[in-house]
Amino acid sequence: MVSSGTDLAIRIARLKDSSLIARKLADNRRSLVASPAYLEKHGTPHSAGELAYHNCLPLCGVTHWTFLKAGVERSLRLRSRFSSTSIEGCHAACLAGAGIALLSDWNVADDLSSGRLMRVTLEDAEPETLAIWAVYPTSRLVPPKVRVFIDALLSALTEMKRSAR
Repeated sequence: MVSSGTDLAIRIARLKDSSLIARKLADNRRSLVASPAYLEKHGTPHSAGELAYHNCLPLCGVTHWTFLKAGVERSLRLRSRFSSTSIEGCHAACLAGAGIALLSDWNVADDLSSGRLMRVTLEDAEPETLAIWAVYPTSRLVPPKVRVFIDALLSALTEMKRSAR
């Protein structure tokens, strides 16, 4: 970020330790989802272990998904014949019936309400919730436009959370 002159980045991930400043904006709940056609053809997994027998749709380079079981993290190795460098690619493949994806709830809300996708709920685990972060190079000399944008984004995310209740 510093070398490229970037003022601000928005990250939805676990952050690694770095010299960058990070401000948590919101939690980002995620769900396993699949198309009705995929589930009809391959069945619905009911446990985390059953995901090993399904086509999972991860981001490129992601070999595991993290789940929580009774508050304890569990990393599950994925079986996949497809991956994408973008969330949009995973989302599109999921809509096309290629497999099960782990996507942000806000990203699939319309697809779930319309029936284009179905939520896959596991009996023994739930997907790890990530956070949405504003990441910037330094807390000193933050441009006013960055502060205004972060405040506006935080306000919008808070309002979205309130209206979703």
